[in-house]
Amino acid sequence: MEEIRRGLIQVDKKMIDFTTLFTSHVCMQHRIHRHEPPVTADAIDILHQDDSLVVIDKPSSIPVHPTGRYRHNTITFILGREYGLRNLYPVHRLDKLTSGLLLFARNPQRAEKIASQIREATVQKTYLARVVGDFPIGKLVCKEP
Repeated sequence: MEEIRRGLIQVDKKMIDFTTLFTSHVCMQHRIHRHEPPVTADAIDILHQDDSLVVIDKPSSIPVHPTGRYRHNTITFILGREYGLRNLYPVHRLDKLTSGLLLFARNPQRAEKIASQIREATVQKTYLARVVGDFPIGKLVCKEP
């Protein structure tokens, strides 16, 4: 209700009130101002770039693409704004809190080819976890060296 009083909700670019009737084929707009949660100020290092692939060292705390409360503080947005790298296609993703190598293809066909190689395990990925403290004995089973 407060949004209507403040003129933040409009129909066809006109302010409405509580008596406004909606008809079909109207454009309703709700304007809001959001503050995104902060992310690290660490630089995104570009490790490789050619006509088909961009490889970066993704810092922790930054989501790969817009999601939830993040729009501008994402890897894809920062790469476009600060590095001029637009129209990139993530081949895989890393969680927001995970750092590591992240691959972007420059076209959807290349992205699908690399993604299928990852799915079919014809490329090898290595995960390294740093842990502080001791794991409880018997609570974690790892069958890899």
